[in-house]
Amino acid sequence: MRARLLGVVALLMIVGCGPAGAIPSVGSLLYPEQEINQNIDHLEAAIRRLIEQAGSTVDASILKALQSMLAGVQSARNVYGDALDQTMKQVGDQRAALLYDLAGQIVEMQKFADKQVNTFSEAEQRFNNTITEAARAPKLPFVISVEPQLYRPERVTPVHVMINGQHLSDERNVLRVGGTDYKPLVNQPNRLEFNIDRSKLKPDERGFASFDLVANRVDQSFWSFLPWREDPAPITYHLAIRSAAPTLASFRVETAITKPGGYRSPDPVVWSATNPDNEEHCVARSDEEEFDPGYSRLEIVRNDIYTPEVLVLQFTLEKKSPGTVPGPANAAVLTTSTPEKLCVRLHSPASLVYPGKQTIPERAMRNGHVTARVYYRIKKTIPDVVQWTSGGIVNWDKDEPVELPAGYGGFRATVNFTDAERDVARVFTVPQSYGPLTITFDAQTRTLVFRPNQVD
Repeated sequence: MRARLLGVVALLMIVGCGPAGAIPSVGSLLYPEQEINQNIDHLEAAIRRLIEQAGSTVDASILKALQSMLAGVQSARNVYGDALDQTMKQVGDQRAALLYDLAGQIVEMQKFADKQVNTFSEAEQRFNNTITEAARAPKLPFVISVEPQLYRPERVTPVHVMINGQHLSDERNVLRVGGTDYKPLVNQPNRLEFNIDRSKLKPDERGFASFDLVANRVDQSFWSFLPWREDPAPITYHLAIRSAAPTLASFRVETAITKPGGYRSPDPVVWSATNPDNEEHCVARSDEEEFDPGYSRLEIVRNDIYTPEVLVLQFTLEKKSPGTVPGPANAAVLTTSTPEKLCVRLHSPASLVYPGKQTIPERAMRNGHVTARVYYRIKKTIPDVVQWTSGGIVNWDKDEPVELPAGYGGFRATVNFTDAERDVARVFTVPQSYGPLTITFDAQTRTLVFRPNQVD
């Protein structure tokens, strides 16, 4: 029954899904009045919640921590095998303290997961130290960690599995995968190594492949020398590693390119006046733009003086026809051309006309007409910011470089790991490693490199 329960825990690691629960406290995990066996059940439930929250991650440090916790709680049950039906108070303060420390580390790792921290190294080390201390005296075989965290199912070579722990050197120890028992290639007290037929590993829908370590133990009782006594039953650890997808990840890189402000040429400004007398017309810059003085030019569209019909009495009464003549040369002048302002002066004032030799002084008003057009260009004083995007696929055996454009302002790399963390897009803004992927950046060549880490 207990083996089946632990198998359920391992299966939950494989199938892990569902919403994250509230962060537990040590007091919510352990109960002094309950039996050690019940308290370890509470720890298993806490790990189940953590596994559900972590989901199908590909981060090696998280996978390693989950593997260590799963094996560690199984180890804890073996360590307390002589006192499972006793309460926390009955086992004594020293042994109870170890279980409290173990629960505290699970809580710590739960907080790390809630903050989406990519490493559990500190909590994992404390966790391993606790188990080591608890198992030191009885010399029970126990597991601390499993390697690799990820393996590639499409390869044909065997998967090299390494199990770290203590008291693991019994020559009868085997790794059981899909009904096949594998003997260790390396058999040391703190390390076992196996070569497993890759085809024997059968990942589930989440990508986790499970196997069992059958670790034998020796009778250490006073009567162990008697030939008819048998060694205790072996301890079975239910372990799991995660398969990798055919491709590592897809990515999208975004950055903002800053360029000097560009130019724009608005429609020309047109001013018209009749009989202007030193009239000045200006156009001012906006807060974010300035004029380009070297580009500004003035075009005089109209500059004439019109004299209407006039009756002139000389020897006889004569009629002078109306006429138009060119206006003064300075009728329109560009007086100001700076980045701040453009100004034009218009000058062709009205005047009286007295026809020559007239005996009856008829007067006629003549009209000066001026039309000026100013062409100009405006430069933006605020730099232009243009969004730049590139994307692609990262394969397992090839670096994927991305050259950022000149004038870039930092980067934002969004990575979706294939067949993993389906609802999570990992975002990186600085070079770093996450799981099987390392992101590096060469500032000199402006090259961002997505580099696969070695996976079995």
